[in-house]
Amino acid sequence: MPSVACGRHCRSPPAPVLRGRCPAGARPGAERLPRAFGAWFDYMADDRRGCFLTSVATEFDDRPGPVRDAVIAALSRWSAYVLDELGAALE
Repeated sequence: MPSVACGRHCRSPPAPVLRGRCPAGARPGAERLPRAFGAWFDYMADDRRGCFLTSVATEFDDRPGPVRDAVIAALSRWSAYVLDELGAALE
């Protein structure tokens, strides 16, 4: 799937594993969000170990420190991205 760097329509860039994978030619919201999830699923399938970020989140959820802080920040960016796209879909 062609992708482009996040631009003006991505108010909240996605998590690092999806950075630069905003689907090309997809309008914000109802078109782009399913494609973004598709890119995430493709990423997990390509790696065959699943989502690195989810694995690390599970491993470090009860361990305070810089790794946990970075994981929380990345997951927060993904959540904000999804919420922005959902908001765009409702506009």
